[in-house]
Amino acid sequence: MRIIGLTGGIACGKSVVSSQLIKEGIPVIDCDLIAKEVVIPGKSAYKKIVARFGKVVCPVANGPLDRYSSSYHVTFLLKFCFHIYLSCKG
Repeated sequence: MRIIGLTGGIACGKSVVSSQLIKEGIPVIDCDLIAKEVVIPGKSAYKKIVARFGKVVCPVANGPLDRYSSSYHVTFLLKFCFHIYLSCKG
């Protein structure tokens, strides 16, 4: 069995290709859909994200995550973590 990864930028046709693969009977794992499902209020990933970032990423108690704010803060945290290791190399 072959495993093929389908990647690309926004609006490049990934959904169109995925739809065609499904029509042909080829199994497709949609990581975008999975990523949305794991942060539904009440799920463990949601709880951990809210515990770490609080109202910044979830302005309404038990409401959905603010995906833009969540993305910004996670990206910032990752850059910070990498910067620590990069500065130690110097």
